[in-house]
Amino acid sequence: MPLYMAIFFYKKEGTSMWWKECKEIEAEIIAIRRDLHKIPELGFHLPKTREYVTHQLEEIGIPYRLSEKDSSIIATLKGKHPGKVLALRADMDALPITEDTELPFCSEHEGCMHACGHDAHTAMLLGAIRVLYPHREELRGEIRFLFQTAEEQAKGAAILLENSALEGADAIFGMHIGSILDKTIPSGTMACLSGPVMASYDRFYPGGKRRGLPCFHPRERHRPHQHCRPHCIGFANDSLQGNCRNGSFYSDYRSYSGRRALQCDSLHCTD
Repeated sequence: MPLYMAIFFYKKEGTSMWWKECKEIEAEIIAIRRDLHKIPELGFHLPKTREYVTHQLEEIGIPYRLSEKDSSIIATLKGKHPGKVLALRADMDALPITEDTELPFCSEHEGCMHACGHDAHTAMLLGAIRVLYPHREELRGEIRFLFQTAEEQAKGAAILLENSALEGADAIFGMHIGSILDKTIPSGTMACLSGPVMASYDRFYPGGKRRGLPCFHPRERHRPHQHCRPHCIGFANDSLQGNCRNGSFYSDYRSYSGRRALQCDSLHCTD
């Protein structure tokens, strides 16, 4: 429920009204989340998800614009009073996982499941709009609601930026459900840490050149992979702490060309 963020733009003191309105639509947000859980989609193109979200936006009456490159959506709420520009972001894509829960709202798409909570994130952002839009006459500044694709591929945010989602923005907020920070945190609790949190998915491919020599002079060869290896191994640490983590190393011999190809895959960098 990223609703508390909009309090910065509200003229009156006190937040009890906001929480009361959130509670009033709780059942509706749960229903939206379960609707979205039935129709998980992968990557950039999420036609059913976008259709569902835009239908919700049209019911509320908030203006929005669609990306031509993917299924991302940007909805905009402009307050009556001048102020800063705030962006609230949710991801919409799912994972290539087969769901076997037998729940009444189980995935209807074989081999695809909302296993990371993006259905909940999208429902939460729609909930924020439902609470905030009726108060647009009382709000300061502008709030942009960003519905992002391809988070699981670490590529969807770039398209939002191309579509000027953060142009002139003073701040952007996002949230993630789950107990990854601390499994003892009770449901319904917000947690916030300073510094990097969780991990990002990155790859890098180190390369090098070697001097080829006949096999009977092995000691005189240049072996760039031996210099790369120490930098590629030893990253296995807590992925919640800022650093480079979880590096894996393997090599691919290409003797016919006299070259050795090196690949470092699945390196998580949270700094």
